[in-house]
Amino acid sequence: MLRANFWPAAQDRALRAGGRGAFFYDLPHDHNFPFLTVGYHGPGYWSDDYRYDVAAIDGSVGEAAGLRHIGRSRLDPGNVLLYRMRDDVHVQLPPDAFSVSLNILGYDAAQPWLDQYRFDIRGNTIAQILTSTPAEALVTLAVAADLPDGLDLAEQFAARHPCDRMRITAIDALVRGSPDPLAVLHRATTDPSRRVADHARQLLDRLDPDRMQLS
Repeated sequence: MLRANFWPAAQDRALRAGGRGAFFYDLPHDHNFPFLTVGYHGPGYWSDDYRYDVAAIDGSVGEAAGLRHIGRSRLDPGNVLLYRMRDDVHVQLPPDAFSVSLNILGYDAAQPWLDQYRFDIRGNTIAQILTSTPAEALVTLAVAADLPDGLDLAEQFAARHPCDRMRITAIDALVRGSPDPLAVLHRATTDPSRRVADHARQLLDRLDPDRMQLS
């Protein structure tokens, strides 16, 4: 896929009106796809660049990320950069003047199930999982709305779905919709994924045994 990105400068009206967050400035993140980018117009955005080893983490929020600062760069006109999937991390900053970059994005069918992270640079930790799929929303809705077979579907996903994130989503849905959330969480603490098992233990600590609700 080819896309064009527009980067307003700090003094531009669009940035003053929409705020820095609307243009993903100051957001430390990686990507769950590789892409090439080229400075097409203007001086180019600034970027604080980092790397990390995705194989060394479980992907839990609050986990140490092992970020290594590479330096600060600018996407100068005509400069071509490769951002490696789940390897390169950057914090984009406004250019000195309005700029445009062109990207060629790689895509794989597994991409929706690969986590993309927001990082806490100061704490060098994973701050948020940015990826979400329609399937995660649907299984949550199916349980919450008490749809036929909704609980069965969530139980199957919680036990056997190949994606950790979907198993966690299904567990969360079951804790709120299952008649026996304690049993759900006790089973999940034996999940082979440390990320899933730790998530279940955290929910167990928050569960009110009298009301069977999360505190």
